[in-house]
Amino acid sequence: MEKTEKKGSSILDVIRKDYPAERLLMGVLGVIVIVFGVYLVGGVADPDNAWLVIQNTDGIFGFFFGTDTKILVFSWFIIFVGVVSFAMAVWPFLKPSLIEVLGKNRKVTWPSGKVLQNHSARVYGFIFFLIGVFIMYELALVPFFTWIRAL
Repeated sequence: MEKTEKKGSSILDVIRKDYPAERLLMGVLGVIVIVFGVYLVGGVADPDNAWLVIQNTDGIFGFFFGTDTKILVFSWFIIFVGVVSFAMAVWPFLKPSLIEVLGKNRKVTWPSGKVLQNHSARVYGFIFFLIGVFIMYELALVPFFTWIRAL
């Protein structure tokens, strides 16, 4: 019997290989592209105070950047590309920890509804108690400090 080799995308195989320097570079460039896209979105929202604005919309650029809507779509596409490249760079680092967390999640014994209600009531009760304490501090100390300033 002959073994049939599974043929996949050679581009994806190259991207998935473990090249730490390239992954680091892709993560850094992903962040830079995200920032670039955010600056472009800011340029559409407020062109007078923006750091980066697409101004020349003549010729072939007019087709792509002729209106604010087209520039905004391009800007969001740039942000999407940056997020995807950053996610691809970070995924090999996150994957083992996510698998471990999801595996441990099945072993957790979750509290019953009554225990959850009891603990939630205690937490919210403590929060309301602290709100009351701070309101009392304000009611007591604001007149005191107003009196001191008046001296």
